[in-house]
Amino acid sequence: MSPKGSPPDENTVTSPSGTLIDLTFSIADGIDIESRLRAAKRYLSHDYRWHIEESSQVKDHCIQYSLSHASSPFLCQDCHHEHNELCKFCSDTYSVIDDLEQLIVDGLYPTDEIRSEFIHDFQNYKERIFLWKQHILRTVNQEAAKTFILENLKEDEVLIVMDWAMKFLPSIDREKQTDFYGKKGINWHVSVVLSQNDRAEISTDCYAHLFDSIPQGWFAVASILENLLGCIKTQNEKITKVYLRSDNAACYHCSPLIAAINGISKRTGVNICRYDFSEAQSGKDICDRRTAPMKIHAKRYGNEGHDITTARELKIALESYGGIQDTHVYTAEVDFQQQTLKKCSIPDINMFNNFRFEDDGVRMWLGYNIGEGKFVSYNSLQQTASPQQEATNLMILEHPKVTKRGKTSKRKRKHKETLEIHEDVNVVEGMTDVVDGVTDVVDGVMDVVDEEINEYTCGECGITFTSLKDFNIHQDMGNHKIKSTDLVKMLWSEKCVDIKRSITKSSSTGDFEIVENNITKGWALKEKRVSKRFSKKVKDFVTKMFQEGERKGHRYTPVEASRKVRSARDENGNRVFSPEEWLSSQQVQGLFCRLSQTSSFVLDTCTKKEHDEDLNEVIEEIARQENEITLVKSICM
Repeated sequence: MSPKGSPPDENTVTSPSGTLIDLTFSIADGIDIESRLRAAKRYLSHDYRWHIEESSQVKDHCIQYSLSHASSPFLCQDCHHEHNELCKFCSDTYSVIDDLEQLIVDGLYPTDEIRSEFIHDFQNYKERIFLWKQHILRTVNQEAAKTFILENLKEDEVLIVMDWAMKFLPSIDREKQTDFYGKKGINWHVSVVLSQNDRAEISTDCYAHLFDSIPQGWFAVASILENLLGCIKTQNEKITKVYLRSDNAACYHCSPLIAAINGISKRTGVNICRYDFSEAQSGKDICDRRTAPMKIHAKRYGNEGHDITTARELKIALESYGGIQDTHVYTAEVDFQQQTLKKCSIPDINMFNNFRFEDDGVRMWLGYNIGEGKFVSYNSLQQTASPQQEATNLMILEHPKVTKRGKTSKRKRKHKETLEIHEDVNVVEGMTDVVDGVTDVVDGVMDVVDEEINEYTCGECGITFTSLKDFNIHQDMGNHKIKSTDLVKMLWSEKCVDIKRSITKSSSTGDFEIVENNITKGWALKEKRVSKRFSKKVKDFVTKMFQEGERKGHRYTPVEASRKVRSARDENGNRVFSPEEWLSSQQVQGLFCRLSQTSSFVLDTCTKKEHDEDLNEVIEEIARQENEITLVKSICM
């Protein structure tokens, strides 16, 4: 341990409180641990997902072993092999974490408080790494559900991927600064429908439902889904089966929506066969790829001097200039008076990620294709649902006007004709010839560009497509395979697979030392969230900080408040809260949110009145200056 005021030794580190700690290791050992940690991070970030298999002799890679519930025979899949192999990279990850933990435990600390602080933080980081590994394995397994459906999709079946897009912020041309604040976003729900066309190829259609302001609950999703199935049935009468997929948002992954799906299937004549939920932060790539061009299209329309403040105006923006290819835009309203299902409860529904709707009930799985599944009959659902959900009757205000888009030249000519018909603009005869000439030049250039760019190559597998639509469909499916004609790539792939098998897997009875993990069956399953109540002492402390920030006008951020909880000390210099009572920044943020909604703390009436008067004066001054600028511009023009 270095004395106070002297430079730190090579085996010292600094604690969060600024104290030098002797962990009894050299610089070489520190560099070795750091390099091993970086290698473990690279492995989990890139390579681990490619080592995961449905059936493997490595515990860390075997999906059946990792996602089987040990105590439930219906949610368990028996492995017909022994787990007698170990992964070198997984073992290195466990090894470096164990070595670092041993250094922290054996370190020399000035006080027991600093020792407990180090150990507490290390255990939190260790748990997060393990949760990350669980997340990667569950993601690979849930993506397998989508891949299987798309590879076996028939002419009478479609896959629907649903997502609530981020609210569209209204925009006004020449917007005043005072009008920018306090906006309410426009709600829009995006549904991507993947089906098989006449050429046995996967085609995609996007359906966007726009709402001015609605709560994004399960009944809104049920209303959109029932209307969407009716539209799909009207456009293609062959469709009889539907597979659903979405993220784990509360409006999708809930008991009322699962209970209402059977009635939706009967009313629409389209049977909803399955509903698969993707893992967090994955599975919505198709919806995101459709939402991005829609936002750009609307932004370009707004930059031309148009206002987009309502759902109707957003629909006009999305359908401008011929619209977006294969995109159907609706403006609608949800009739919440039609919501008859008020209460429904399926035990532990948040733990189940895959649902299959059968004739007599619903079969649920914790992980895709793991075990026979837990069966819940419709009769038992009716006992928990009170009463049953009837027709939702979504009110469609405006139907889509544009669904398809042709070539660039045709689109520009159609747009020019539309402008001549619908816009009352006095154009000088000489200017008309100039505009026509410029349009012809632009059309000619775009035709040349279309002829030159006739190949689109996938960066993952090297397959070349002659149309952008086929390329996008390939990206949506995510099924990257090497062509059989490319012998060089096939040979290289076989070599890489052989190297992977020889390096990543090694016998547990080998001569060299490999750290064997102690993971048990079902280690990658999600655990139930246990709500832990905050102690009264820490809750009062955080509440006091919140009130102090409201009073002084300088509010604590969640990170600052979390640090103050850790560093709080009493009159004798002892720590006020133990490590078990510390709160993370996310916990503090949630507590602050509840306090801002339910707090009874009220500012002094006179002070508040003065602040309101000052604020009104500032707003009036800004409005006056903007009006003067507008007047000057109008005079100059």
